[in-house]
Amino acid sequence: MGILDEVLVSEEFSWGIRVWHSRIFQWIDGWASNYWGTEEQKAEYLGDW
Repeated sequence: MGILDEVLVSEEFSWGIRVWHSRIFQWIDGWASNYWGTEEQKAEYLGDW
């Protein structure tokens, strides 16, 4: 029982981290597009980077 509980908790934990990461990346992406402007302007500024 204890091992199973740990597995379930760790799966929930890793799923929570994935959700949190995707939210952070969405926020960064939204901030970046607001900051840089359009994708074309961002591509021009950043080049191939």
